[in-house]
Amino acid sequence: MKYILDTNIIIRFLANDHEEHSLAAYRLFEKVTRGQYSLILDHVVIAECVHVLKGKSYQLARDEIANLLIKLIEFTEVEADNKDTMIMALRYYSAYNVDYPDAYLASLAEQQRLSVITFNNKDFNTMGTNNIKPSEL
Repeated sequence: MKYILDTNIIIRFLANDHEEHSLAAYRLFEKVTRGQYSLILDHVVIAECVHVLKGKSYQLARDEIANLLIKLIEFTEVEADNKDTMIMALRYYSAYNVDYPDAYLASLAEQQRLSVITFNNKDFNTMGTNNIKPSEL
């Protein structure tokens, strides 16, 4: 059986801060490891995880967030169409002090050899991403 993985499962698993939910999340990943279930991870969920983990409740550092989520993405029993893009985006997020969505777009642009149309040229220049303002088209 295959399921789409939601943010709250990941947060409870990583934070281990809710007795019932954290244990259930842990047991889910055990079952996935044994091949009983397959999980699909979407990049939107990773973006939400970044937002939650850096927020008031957890206040994790960028590098800690990136490392935890990269390990999750690399977990071979989790499917994602764009694992490489998400991993690169988390590395940009950690290294360049930019928002995760911008880091994701930069990663996507690099992998697809495209430019990003943006008013936020500063952050994309920082990451070395080809970018252009709409007025330059």
